[in-house]
Amino acid sequence: MSERPLAASQRPLLIVDDDAIIRMAIGGILKADGYCVEEAADGAEALVRAAELRPRLVILDVVMPGMDGFATCRALRQAPATRHALVMMLTGREDNDVITEAFDAGASDFATKPVNPAILRHRVRFLLRAEAARGDLERSRTNLETAQRLSGLGSWEWDNAQRTFHASIGISEVFGLSLDRPLRPRDLLARIHPEDRSRVIETLREPFASHRVYQVECRIARLDGTERHLIAQVELRPDDGAQPALLVGTVQDVTERVQADRQIRQLAYFDTLTELPNRLSFGEQMRLVLASARRRRQLVAVMFLDLDNFKRINDTLGHGAGDKVLACVGQRLREVGRTEDAVARDSEEGGSCTLGRQGGDEFLLAFCDLNQPQDAGRIALRILEALRDPIQVDGTEVFVSASLGISLFPDDGTDLETLLKHADVALYHAKASGRNAFHFYSTTMNQNTIERFELEGQVRRALQREEFSVAYQPLVDGRTGAVLGAEALARWPASGPPVVGPAQFIPLLEQIGLIQPLSEWVMYQAGCALAAWRAQGLGPLRLAINISAQQFGQPAIAASIERVVRSAGVEPEDVELELTESILLAHAGRSVGILRELKARGFRLAVDDFGTGYSSFGYLKNFPVDTLKIDRSFISGVTTEPRDAAIVQAMVGLARSLDIEPLAEGVETVEQKAFLESIGCHTMQGYLFSRPVGPAEFAALLQPAAPVILSAAGHPLLPATVRPAS
Repeated sequence: MSERPLAASQRPLLIVDDDAIIRMAIGGILKADGYCVEEAADGAEALVRAAELRPRLVILDVVMPGMDGFATCRALRQAPATRHALVMMLTGREDNDVITEAFDAGASDFATKPVNPAILRHRVRFLLRAEAARGDLERSRTNLETAQRLSGLGSWEWDNAQRTFHASIGISEVFGLSLDRPLRPRDLLARIHPEDRSRVIETLREPFASHRVYQVECRIARLDGTERHLIAQVELRPDDGAQPALLVGTVQDVTERVQADRQIRQLAYFDTLTELPNRLSFGEQMRLVLASARRRRQLVAVMFLDLDNFKRINDTLGHGAGDKVLACVGQRLREVGRTEDAVARDSEEGGSCTLGRQGGDEFLLAFCDLNQPQDAGRIALRILEALRDPIQVDGTEVFVSASLGISLFPDDGTDLETLLKHADVALYHAKASGRNAFHFYSTTMNQNTIERFELEGQVRRALQREEFSVAYQPLVDGRTGAVLGAEALARWPASGPPVVGPAQFIPLLEQIGLIQPLSEWVMYQAGCALAAWRAQGLGPLRLAINISAQQFGQPAIAASIERVVRSAGVEPEDVELELTESILLAHAGRSVGILRELKARGFRLAVDDFGTGYSSFGYLKNFPVDTLKIDRSFISGVTTEPRDAAIVQAMVGLARSLDIEPLAEGVETVEQKAFLESIGCHTMQGYLFSRPVGPAEFAALLQPAAPVILSAAGHPLLPATVRPAS
């Protein structure tokens, strides 16, 4: 194992002379001053001892046999161990040639023989002190360069009087330049980005005018092709006469800080998924756009875009696929925006675009400098067209559409908040009109929206106060008139004629997320009614209850429904759950499992409004369905429209072949009833038998001496039309 090198203060002084008496005399002087002294008799021995001892100072005689002092000094300077050692040469001559040759050989100092002890002591002490100071300075310089390198910092000096330039090693590292030759100012200026170079040169001139510290940021292109960001500072240090003397400066690599600032700004102002401006950034840009439009009297269109049925994509393909769809939609909107910008440059049609993501599947767009409102409609059509092509997501084609609401500055509002509010109102109407469409805002829409908000408040209060009621429409065997059961239907208010029909308040409750509490309330009330009829000895009956899309999509739906039903005192076997085609297919990935679990718990299952949705026969063979309810829109035409008759006959035949019970909704005439019986559809409901009635009225229908039921037109029907099941 090699020994650790000695510290500088512990390393010896080496005396090299072929005269032993001189070595002893000099050694005695130096030892008396506390120095550690070693000796060598000639140049060859001196090189060996020096490599071993690494002396601080070599006192070397010039005239020696073999290798003289000059040759020995040169060899010491070439050896790594002694390259920086101090060398004092001893000579008996004081001529200039000897002195010059000594320094040329690498000597640090010289002394004459015979040696004067006092002078020798002072020269040795001075040399060692100077060497220690030089070491401290070198360490400080090294530490400074290390600190500069770690902080990406470099420094430089320009001597105005001497016209000389000096740059630290840190400058070379910051600029990525080689150290094989001295750096010149033009080497550094050549690396500065052309767009920043004139600013940097101007900054270098400023101190001569004001003697202040100046700072400038710039970009540089390193030789390795990377771009870096620097902050440069420059200051003029005048001489005693206040004349320009020394221009000093520093440069610091702040690329990481600039990149971090960009990332922070990106997170604060841009949506990470689509890379579009977020709501905050969109708002800041739009305030500038609207201020400019106000000065220039321009027309601006603000658009609120929402994807249609986007939840279905997340539910069926997963949120990862949904994110990819949103990213693609953002890119397509960006392309439309670029197209409109190009149109604005190449024609008088206007169209400069501002984009943003509101959140979820909602996007914000604005187009300024339009000539007329129709231009906004043309752009909206282009947006819908851009979204028409399928989006490839992990090998699956996904089709999307969107609805847009448009408000115009200044007609529909003069500030962004108002314009967005009115665009949102128009968006609601675009969705209500069938989706995949756009609507312009109008004051009529605003009135409708206000009415909708008022209705929403009324519905919320009605739900809290249990102001709803449940009506029951009989399910009848058309052959015998026997009541097989009832479909439970929500009504509002609980007493008096309905103020708002189910077609209005049911979709509203779905939109505001309150349909599940109402569904569970209806389910519980209907279960209690069925239990009461059973207690009166009326029955057997089955209870048909509608399940909403939101309720079906809830986790543990089967257990939740069973809990509500049993709490009302009814068994699952007494309940038939009605689900529309759209609900089943919207949850296609989970529907089969949910339906099988419901069947396993004892519930009957019915497909409601069959024929109005997807009408996919394929799912019927996979879903454990008990009843197929044929929509009233087909039943109404079975006696007048051959196509409707053929469709209903096909549906009934399909149901029978799959061992599914067909049930006709909306039966209103004796002729419709007769047709349905002729094709084998015997289970029916409709105004021919009874309108939806309260629980007491329904119980009266089950009594043996049931009263005559009036048709929808108010005409009495056959007394045997409805009678209790035997």
